[in-house]
Amino acid sequence: MEGWLEGAGDGEVEPDAAGIRHLMAAFGMTVDEDDSDGDRSSAVRVRVRQDATFGPLLEVEAGSTRWVRITPLTDRDARELVEAVRSGWGAAEEALLRLSQMIEELPWLARLEAVLRPHGDGVRWQEPRLGLRRGLHGPPPPVHT
Repeated sequence: MEGWLEGAGDGEVEPDAAGIRHLMAAFGMTVDEDDSDGDRSSAVRVRVRQDATFGPLLEVEAGSTRWVRITPLTDRDARELVEAVRSGWGAAEEALLRLSQMIEELPWLARLEAVLRPHGDGVRWQEPRLGLRRGLHGPPPPVHT
């Protein structure tokens, strides 16, 4: 991780496809580069973005509808997101919880965008892009009394 951030200064850096696959695999997320595989109609777009007030936000988008949650996700958050998109898609709950774990454990994660698609009894992440940046989670602001 530090190797990717060297020379980035205050800017954002995006690892190459192999680096992204490796990083996501470390959190148990399988990246599938074959877009023709799986059910396209049930795919959802997942985004992670940083909010100045709330910190990392996780967005799930299906069609023209978008749901947003503050991380870390609870089991209930993941279940509600998945049920809103596709009832009974339990494998997606696990995928979102793994992503939430990645967000919490990588304070350098500035953004992520990927497609989550059913694949057999599980799911596959496709088209992942992510950006890393130093200093996202610095010390808390001072408290004024």
